Amino acid sequence: MKKYLTPLLALFLGLQLVVLLGEYLNSIYPRWYGEEVLLEIEPVDPRSMFRGQYVRLDYTISEVKFDEFNGLSSEEFEQIRKGEIVYVGIREALESHPESDERFWEVSGAYLEVPETGQYIKGRMVRRRSRDDNKSLELKYGIEAFFASPAKALELEKKARGRDGGNFARVMIAPNGKAALVDLVFPEKS
Repeated sequence: MKKYLTPLLALFLGLQLVVLLGEYLNSIYPRWYGEEVLLEIEPVDPRSMFRGQYVRLDYTISEVKFDEFNGLSSEEFEQIRKGEIVYVGIREALESHPESDERFWEVSGAYLEVPETGQYIKGRMVRRRSRDDNKSLELKYGIEAFFASPAKALELEKKARGRDGGNFARVMIAPNGKAALVDLVFPEKS
């Protein structure tokens, strides 16, 4: 029995290292092979946007309306369940943002399967919303928290204070739709 213990222990430790390496490579993949896009962040009250050493982010692309799903019937839309993957097509906006003159990216369509053309970001459905006749889904992309040191968090809070839009997140999106948050951008108003 003792002659098998050392090889089994080595195998067990090797598998743990392989899993850790796989997780690391999966998280850094968008930064290596991704395309950089600028996504608009929804205005957030600076007094509640920091918890510890991270900034909680909401994106304008986080709510996808039923009308933005290309070729999807109302019944198919209602069958989308919590946790299901949704592919959101994005494109560079035709006009600069009115608050900052930055060229950001916006929703061009939403799909339940990988779109054949164009840039897209992969999200998961977390909640269904219905207001009057306006049905939509709330999506999370895995880029909703920006971690920073306490000094940097205070600096970001000061920059965001008093702004009514024109705040952005610099995001790298890999060819498979996986996103990685790189930085927050608070351009000077024009």
